[in-house]
Amino acid sequence: MWTGIHTLPETNPLRNATARIRKFRRSYRSPLYQVADVLKVVPLESLETISPFVLEPWQGRVDTNVDETAAAQMETDCAVRIAVSSSGRNNKVGMGGVVRIPLSIPGGPRDETFNVTLGPRTEQNPYSAELAAVGHALMLLRNVRYHRIILATSNKAAVLSLKNPRQQSGQQYIYKAYAAMKAVRDAENTLSIVWIPTTAENELLKIAKGKAKEATRQNATLQAREAGMRSTTLRLAWGKRTWPKTLPDKVEATIASSAALAASINLIPLLLGGRTSRVADVIGVSRPTYYVAHYWIGRTAIIEGLVHAAIRLDEARQSQRFGPIAVSGCIALGNFLIILLLSLPWPRRMLGAAFHGVHRILYLAGMAGLVWHILLTQSLLHKVLVFVACGLWLLSHVYRVVARWRSAVVTEIWSDSEVTQVTRLRLRTLRPVAAFPGSYFYLYLPGSDLNYNLLRSCAVMMLWSDVEQTVTGTTTDFYILAGQQSRYLRRLMTIKTGDRMLLDGPYGQDLHLYRYETVILTAKGMGIVSVLPMALHLAARKAYDDSVRSQSKLDEDSTVGFTPPPAAATVFRDATRRIDLLWRLEHNDQDKWVAINSRLSRSWTQGG
Repeated sequence: MWTGIHTLPETNPLRNATARIRKFRRSYRSPLYQVADVLKVVPLESLETISPFVLEPWQGRVDTNVDETAAAQMETDCAVRIAVSSSGRNNKVGMGGVVRIPLSIPGGPRDETFNVTLGPRTEQNPYSAELAAVGHALMLLRNVRYHRIILATSNKAAVLSLKNPRQQSGQQYIYKAYAAMKAVRDAENTLSIVWIPTTAENELLKIAKGKAKEATRQNATLQAREAGMRSTTLRLAWGKRTWPKTLPDKVEATIASSAALAASINLIPLLLGGRTSRVADVIGVSRPTYYVAHYWIGRTAIIEGLVHAAIRLDEARQSQRFGPIAVSGCIALGNFLIILLLSLPWPRRMLGAAFHGVHRILYLAGMAGLVWHILLTQSLLHKVLVFVACGLWLLSHVYRVVARWRSAVVTEIWSDSEVTQVTRLRLRTLRPVAAFPGSYFYLYLPGSDLNYNLLRSCAVMMLWSDVEQTVTGTTTDFYILAGQQSRYLRRLMTIKTGDRMLLDGPYGQDLHLYRYETVILTAKGMGIVSVLPMALHLAARKAYDDSVRSQSKLDEDSTVGFTPPPAAATVFRDATRRIDLLWRLEHNDQDKWVAINSRLSRSWTQGG
């Protein structure tokens, strides 16, 4: 591109832009700098000018022949036969040729030869010499009229370029060749250019080759100074370039610093939450999307930290200084690398339920090493980013402990371990739990040493125990179900009445199904736990609206189960008119799961 700009015509605005480009900077060696640095000793202004096109589209092209019949055309005695050749040796490029005048022309038969030293090998090449020889040879036929002219060369590229000129190197010689061709045609001559391979024994080509070698002998003098070829100049310049074996100055330090900065920035969204995040719920990010983002942001941050550590450890190895900074960085990186390996599908599947506990221990150890590492550095920006990430992590966990953790007591246990492999627990909390249809909680089971096992938790969904709770959205008494696919079923089946558990939640997104006129819910087996609260919620809101409209001062409704509201009570005015719940039972005993009590079942049936 750099040399191409210098070969543009003078009318092109980019041609003059090269003088305003700052090419030689020490701070950053861009690819443009490397090319300009190699070519700074080359007089780029003396290069050839390459136009977008050579000939007008309507201008005729010369007749060429590059097949096997071309050699036979040179045996025509009545035609004017020309052979041109080129030579590149002794750091020179020359051209030579011979013109055989037939007997039909006055003064014939005779041979006229020529040779010209075109230029140094650093500017010209045999291809350009062949093109120059074509134009030079045709200029010798100014007095030839009404004859057939056949020009032969052993350079196939030159023949094809004359047949179909393009935006390429050597245009100046193609211009001159076509100017000479026009003069030949104006003299009522016919012209053909043929290609003869070097393997063919052609007398004229041998003579032309000898003349070309004379032009490149040791004591040959330069007879013409032509513009340099772009292709040759660029090829030789790149040949002189030595590829660096090491990165330029300060590049390694820049990469290491950038990798550390990127890893520090990625820590901020990574530490906003673990398996779930309140921020993700607020902005409407689904749980699967949040998991994917959490996985890949974490892996990206670890890889960036690995790049930073590799460069810094290499510097420490060269200087033989392994201080506290290197030790703390290795501690942090070691824990994070173990997390990266354990997050892969096969190791995570092998760990099973223990993965979350191991993950917590490793990232706490890794963050401790990272904080130690960052305190020993001098970068204020990295310290701010790391401590902001740690602060967000601490605030999110404090918020969870204060606002979302509830201590729950098991008040009732129902288990069907023989047939359905299902356990249903009834829990009661001291403080009300706010929930919405489709929300889920994390349940921490009783621990051996502490009151709760904070390293292991299971995601559960809530079933309300009373119809009024579905309307208010708050409860202190509810049910949870666990089926045979739950990894904690065995531990839940060992729970006894009076045991205490820790409830963390709610999490998830409120779908606001009451905005839709028709709601269709489907479930299979244990999936009823997810969709049943949604159906109960819609049915209870509808029943509440009906009770407000029809009864204002009656006693407790025995069919609906609501305490009559005051006459001024507001109604929900839901858009839902139809609820279809399709539940595919895996076996007949599964209907016991939702038979929490007859009162709830009746209200759900009448509400639907």
